[in-house]
Amino acid sequence: MFNIFSFLKKELKPYNSGFLPQVDGHQIFYQQIGNPKGDVILFFHAGPGGRSNPQRADIFDLKKHKIIMFDQRGCGNTISENILHKNTIQQTILDAKRLLDFLNIKEKVIVYGCSFGSACALLFSSQYKECVRKIVLTSVFLGNTSSVHMFNEVCTLFYPDIQSLFSKITGNRDIVDYFYCNAISNDIKKQKEALQYYGALEHQIGSISPSFPEIEEIDPKKLNNFRIYMHYLKNNMFLKENELLNKTNILQDIPVYIFHNRLDMTCPVANAYELSQKLKHVKLFIIEDTGHISKKLFDCAKERLANV
Repeated sequence: MFNIFSFLKKELKPYNSGFLPQVDGHQIFYQQIGNPKGDVILFFHAGPGGRSNPQRADIFDLKKHKIIMFDQRGCGNTISENILHKNTIQQTILDAKRLLDFLNIKEKVIVYGCSFGSACALLFSSQYKECVRKIVLTSVFLGNTSSVHMFNEVCTLFYPDIQSLFSKITGNRDIVDYFYCNAISNDIKKQKEALQYYGALEHQIGSISPSFPEIEEIDPKKLNNFRIYMHYLKNNMFLKENELLNKTNILQDIPVYIFHNRLDMTCPVANAYELSQKLKHVKLFIIEDTGHISKKLFDCAKERLANV
C-alpha cells in the first residue's frame, strides 16, 4: 500500500509486460524482470492495496532469475470495473496460478512474498504445492486475528496517546469498522479523516514522534488503495483463524527462507518465529534492525539468497 522500498535506488526495467484476460471485471497487469531463461520467481507484492514494482526485485540475482510480478485486483496498473468486487486473497491466488498458466510456466517456481504478500505466498504454496520449489518470505504476516488487530495492541503498549486520540475520534466504536465505513463513504470529509489517521497509522507505528498531518486534497489512487486495505481488514483478510499456520503440514518438504527485523512493530517477529517452528526445512534470519521494512533487512536477504 505504501512506498516501503524507496531506499532501492537502482532502476530495474521489465523486459515484458501485459494483461491477463479479464475475469470478474479485473484485467490483471503483470511484468517480468531479469533473465527470460532464468529460474522463475513468482512475486507477491505487499498490501493489501499495494502494487508491483520492478525495483523490489533487487534482492534476487537478476542474471539467474526471472521474476514474475503482478498487480493484485484493484491495484496498480490492473484495470478493475469495481476494485472491491470479488477481491479476496483466494482470488489473488487464483490469479497467480492463471498467470503461470498464461505464461506457460511448466517448471516449479520459487514463491516470494513480503508482508501481506507473505500470506499470499503461503496460501498459494499450500494450494498449489506441485508448482512450488522454494518459498522466500520477508516481514511475515499471518493474517490471523492477532496479526490483523496488532495495531491496537501496539498502541495500548507503546502509543496510549494515539489510542486515546482514536477513541475520541471514533466515539469508542470498533476502530476498523469506523474507518472502513469512512473509507467507502462518499463524504470527502470522512474520507480525509480515514486517510489522515488510519491510513497513516502503519507509517507511525514504530515512530518515536508519531504525527497525523491534515490532508489537504485526496489522491484518488491512494483512496482506492486504502479502500482495498480496509476491505481486507474488515473481512479478516478473508482467512479462517490461523489458516496459514494450520496448512504448514502441506509444506514440510519445501525449503523455506524467512527474513524478519527484530523490532518490527507492524508485524512482530513472533509471527516469523511461530511459523518457523511449524516448518521442517526452514531457515529463519532475524535481522538486528527496527521497522517493518529496512535496507538492512533486504541487504541480508540478498546476501543469503545469492545461491538460492
